[in-house]
Amino acid sequence: MNNVKTIENNYLRPNISTETVLISNRQSSKILYLLNYKGISYRIFQTKTDLDKCVEGKYTEGWNFQHNEEVDSFLFNLHI
Repeated sequence: MNNVKTIENNYLRPNISTETVLISNRQSSKILYLLNYKGISYRIFQTKTDLDKCVEGKYTEGWNFQHNEEVDSFLFNLHI
Protein backbone atom coordinates (compact mmCIF):
# COMPACT_ATOMS: atom_id res chain seq x y z
CA MET A 1 0.00 0.00 0.00
CA ASN A 2 1.24 3.48 -0.89
CA ASN A 3 1.52 6.61 1.17
CA VAL A 4 -0.24 9.59 -0.38
CA LYS A 5 0.69 13.19 0.36
CA THR A 6 -0.70 16.36 -1.22
CA ILE A 7 2.23 18.64 -2.00
CA GLU A 8 0.31 21.52 -3.56
CA ASN A 9 -3.35 22.45 -3.94
CA ASN A 10 -4.51 25.25 -6.28
CA TYR A 11 -8.01 26.54 -6.89
CA LEU A 12 -8.64 27.54 -10.49
CA ARG A 13 -12.20 28.53 -9.58
CA PRO A 14 -14.17 28.03 -6.36
CA ASN A 15 -15.29 24.55 -7.47
CA ILE A 16 -12.34 23.44 -9.62
CA SER A 17 -8.95 22.58 -8.14
CA THR A 18 -5.67 20.92 -9.03
CA GLU A 19 -3.41 18.95 -6.71
CA THR A 20 0.16 17.78 -6.94
CA VAL A 21 0.33 14.46 -5.13
CA LEU A 22 3.34 12.44 -3.99
CA ILE A 23 2.78 8.68 -4.02
CA SER A 24 5.43 6.65 -2.23
CA ASN A 25 6.20 3.26 -0.76
CA ARG A 26 9.33 1.54 0.54
CA GLN A 27 10.84 1.07 -2.92
CA SER A 28 9.91 4.16 -4.93
CA SER A 29 7.93 7.35 -5.32
CA LYS A 30 6.02 9.16 -8.03
CA ILE A 31 4.42 12.57 -8.53
CA LEU A 32 0.91 12.68 -10.05
CA TYR A 33 -1.39 15.58 -10.89
CA LEU A 34 -5.09 15.61 -10.06
CA LEU A 35 -7.90 17.75 -11.45
CA ASN A 36 -11.00 17.92 -9.24
CA TYR A 37 -14.01 19.24 -11.14
CA LYS A 38 -16.81 20.23 -8.75
CA GLY A 39 -16.28 17.09 -6.66
CA ILE A 40 -18.08 15.06 -9.34
CA SER A 41 -15.26 14.29 -11.77
CA TYR A 42 -11.61 13.58 -11.05
CA ARG A 43 -8.78 13.24 -13.57
CA ILE A 44 -5.26 12.07 -12.78
CA PHE A 45 -2.28 12.81 -15.01
CA GLN A 46 1.33 11.68 -15.04
CA THR A 47 2.75 15.06 -16.06
CA LYS A 48 2.02 18.70 -15.24
CA THR A 49 1.96 19.41 -18.98
CA ASP A 50 -0.89 16.92 -19.48
CA LEU A 51 -2.81 18.50 -16.59
CA ASP A 52 -2.33 21.99 -18.06
CA LYS A 53 -3.48 20.80 -21.49
CA CYS A 54 -6.62 19.28 -19.94
CA VAL A 55 -7.41 22.53 -18.13
CA GLU A 56 -7.09 24.31 -21.49
CA GLY A 57 -9.43 21.75 -23.10
CA LYS A 58 -6.70 20.36 -25.36
CA TYR A 59 -6.10 16.94 -23.78
CA THR A 60 -8.49 14.16 -22.85
CA GLU A 61 -6.29 11.30 -21.68
CA GLY A 62 -5.50 10.36 -18.10
CA TRP A 63 -7.29 8.32 -15.48
CA ASN A 64 -10.90 9.39 -14.94
CA PHE A 65 -12.98 8.79 -11.80
CA GLN A 66 -16.45 9.82 -10.65
CA HIS A 67 -16.01 9.43 -6.88
CA ASN A 68 -13.37 10.55 -4.43
CA GLU A 69 -13.26 7.05 -2.93
CA GLU A 70 -12.23 5.67 -6.34
CA VAL A 71 -9.39 8.20 -6.50
CA ASP A 72 -8.18 7.25 -3.03
CA SER A 73 -8.27 3.53 -3.82
CA PHE A 74 -6.39 4.11 -7.08
CA LEU A 75 -3.66 6.19 -5.43
CA PHE A 76 -3.18 3.88 -2.45
CA ASN A 77 -2.94 0.80 -4.69
CA LEU A 78 -1.12 2.14 -7.77
CA HIS A 79 1.97 0.15 -8.72
CA ILE A 80 4.82 2.67 -8.82
